[in-house]
Amino acid sequence: MAEKVEKSHPVVDLFKKRGMARDEVGKIYTSWAEDYEKDVVGLTYYCPSNNAAELEKLLGEKKDALILDVCCGTGLVGQEASANPCPPPYYCPSNNAAELEKLLGEKKDALILDVCCGTGLVGQELSKRGFNNLHALDASKEMLEQAKQKGVYKKLIHAFIGPDRVDIADDTYDAVIMSGAIGCGHVNGGGLAEMIRLVKPGGYVAMDSILKYTHDSDYGGKSFDEIIDSHIMAGRWVTVTRRLVEQVFNALDGMQYTFKVK
Repeated sequence: MAEKVEKSHPVVDLFKKRGMARDEVGKIYTSWAEDYEKDVVGLTYYCPSNNAAELEKLLGEKKDALILDVCCGTGLVGQEASANPCPPPYYCPSNNAAELEKLLGEKKDALILDVCCGTGLVGQELSKRGFNNLHALDASKEMLEQAKQKGVYKKLIHAFIGPDRVDIADDTYDAVIMSGAIGCGHVNGGGLAEMIRLVKPGGYVAMDSILKYTHDSDYGGKSFDEIIDSHIMAGRWVTVTRRLVEQVFNALDGMQYTFKVK
């Protein structure tokens, strides 16, 4: 088996720093938005594709499901959900969309929120699988503008997910999907409760992580996985998928998660 070698990139390397503040991360994305997709293609970024694939599994034929792409970035997740596939090296959006598709089945009208949507890659993955009732959420206006250009989202929401409440009613979405946004000044474990709140009982949360970048995802003295387990113990959701995925981004391994909200 070939040795996995992580490539260095001046912007991506910034996210290895611990204790990054949200405004610091926001400034990075403001300047990086236009070149984001071009840069990550060379780093084999699979999160949007994988994540959209996970959501597609869950929603099935409910292609009109309303989906919010949280932290949508430039819209790579949205692209993954649309008829226009994202570049093949991007595994996370495709895998995530495929996982969701397994769960949703033929429920193609499912309302789906793409959290930390970035440039809309997950949205593209979902759209190409027939899910077109998509909303996108991201903390960067510049990334949302890139996601908007994908043409797969019905609504764009400028907000950060968790731990504070976003201006969206409880039980709004059939599913929430989030790709490549855990840790490193992005979303920590405090965002999980908010995602659960937004999903209808019986709906799904599909998300992935890149293991090397999940530092700083702790919240309230608990690790990310401990927070996941606390929601299981509290009866808020049950595990559908929780597995290791090799080489999802830049030769790095990640985790794929899907949960059913109770």
